[in-house]
Amino acid sequence: MSIRRAAPLALLLASLAAALAFAVPATRAAGGGGGGGGTPTPLPPDQATALATATPDDPSGSSTSVVDGNTALNAASQPGADTSIEDGITPQAAVGLAPLLEGNVLSATRPAC
Repeated sequence: MSIRRAAPLALLLASLAAALAFAVPATRAAGGGGGGGGTPTPLPPDQATALATATPDDPSGSSTSVVDGNTALNAASQPGADTSIEDGITPQAAVGLAPLLEGNVLSATRPAC
């Protein structure tokens, strides 16, 4: 077989091998072919409720809640509060109580409508 005829055939076989190499891991990730991928089996309702209402093993962890801008600003000014704000942004702007200035980094990256 000449090189002119063998080259296109080799290219076709290499393309098929590459396509199969990408297809096999994708089917495993989608749950096919075993291996533990895919959607997990839902818990029975009693186990789900027990898990959702259980006391955490480490109750010293932090918690979050939705608050208004004034409450967030006041909490940030308490002794021992650990906060960080992007350079060029006022604390009021960081919690939504003041507009962002055009010169700061965040507003410069926002799309203009």
